[in-house]
Amino acid sequence: MSKVAITGHTGKLGSALFARFSIMHEVEGYSRLNGYDIRRYDEIIQAAKHNDIFINNAYDRYSQVDLLYNLYKEWHNKDKIIVNISSIAPDGIKENLSQYASHKAALDNAHRQIAAKMNSCRVINIKPGYITEFDTLADTIYNIVHLKSPIAEVIITNG
Repeated sequence: MSKVAITGHTGKLGSALFARFSIMHEVEGYSRLNGYDIRRYDEIIQAAKHNDIFINNAYDRYSQVDLLYNLYKEWHNKDKIIVNISSIAPDGIKENLSQYASHKAALDNAHRQIAAKMNSCRVINIKPGYITEFDTLADTIYNIVHLKSPIAEVIITNG
């Protein structure tokens, strides 16, 4: 049984991911409610290093990028999976001024740098659109993670 860590596991998508992955895996959650702050990524990495799958879900400006780079340094030569929850928001960045879109664009770029390394650690970037069906999205992410194909990035739009 794989062990899964999820940041932001108490939010809408995070709790849906926690519930979905808990069906077949041992799952740990890291959020402010249980004493973890994504800005202190070193504490999260230390607590989650024994896991096989890490879902980088919690958002706080560029903290997802810092967490991704530092976790990858620990896991690059291990048979593990890092899943980043990004957004399609950067795709429309030219039309709107949005710090959120810029932060998610930085996550996308960091992901592409790491995915190009082709090391043992698999990195997947999930870019959902506006989310209303959190359970459905959690099911989709679960299925993507468990595919044997080396999928690096998935864009999920509504309709």
